[in-house]
Amino acid sequence: MTAEIFTKWVRAWDRELTKKNKKILLLVDNCPAHPHIADLKRITLVFLPPNMTSVLQPMDQGIIRALKAHFRKNLVLKMIQLLDGCGSCSVEYPKMNVLDAILMIQDAWTQLKQGTTFNCFRHAGFVECNTAVTSNTEDFNEEDDVPLSVWARAIDKHQLTITNEDFEQFTCVDDAVATCEEPCDENIVENIIASDANSQESDGDDDEPEEVHPTLSVSDALKAAETLNVFVQTKFDDDIMKTMMSRIHNAVRSSYYRTKVCQKQTQITDFLR
Repeated sequence: MTAEIFTKWVRAWDRELTKKNKKILLLVDNCPAHPHIADLKRITLVFLPPNMTSVLQPMDQGIIRALKAHFRKNLVLKMIQLLDGCGSCSVEYPKMNVLDAILMIQDAWTQLKQGTTFNCFRHAGFVECNTAVTSNTEDFNEEDDVPLSVWARAIDKHQLTITNEDFEQFTCVDDAVATCEEPCDENIVENIIASDANSQESDGDDDEPEEVHPTLSVSDALKAAETLNVFVQTKFDDDIMKTMMSRIHNAVRSSYYRTKVCQKQTQITDFLR
């Protein structure tokens, strides 16, 4: 983050809020990348006390970690998908570009629950509440209906073994990396897809031959969802549409890996061989 990027982003957000007739209070930590910005109409900037980032900043109470955990999971799943599609004869490592990373971060953000953000603000002391503060790690774990380790083992030809400890270390691998010009003391699914296929009712006689549609594999569906996701995220300005597209992409991807898991499950006949 730089002061120029931050200023440009805040002013663009201020214009957006002006159109929506909304006002917000924006909490930011003290660092050179977060300068004072004058003449804001809908945003009130409030700076946290110096040297108190790790204690007061809600982002440091788990929001960043949860976002990174979702992003790293998306990254691993993308690598598994590419490895699965390149074939055993390929010796080249799968490659991804910056746009792939940006879209995975966008998808990771849509996977975060509002409860995660609320818990982090409450843990930082911004909300007075008599109930105990729940751990926001639960918000991340309960969203993973199929564990990452199971998805990895489903493609056993690549010998991918991922433990919870490995993934935790992978998630925090860049915690010490500077993210602004001069760091301060403490640096800063499937329910969307309709269950029915909306099949058309035949208006003809019962003996009229039905139109045969080609069967679409889950792998082809995932490729199509990824292509459409890139198009929507780069060509549309509608945030709601982008969020819905990201959720559809995530649901199709989950279906893809569930299929892989089912294909690798041991059948009872395997024990009779």
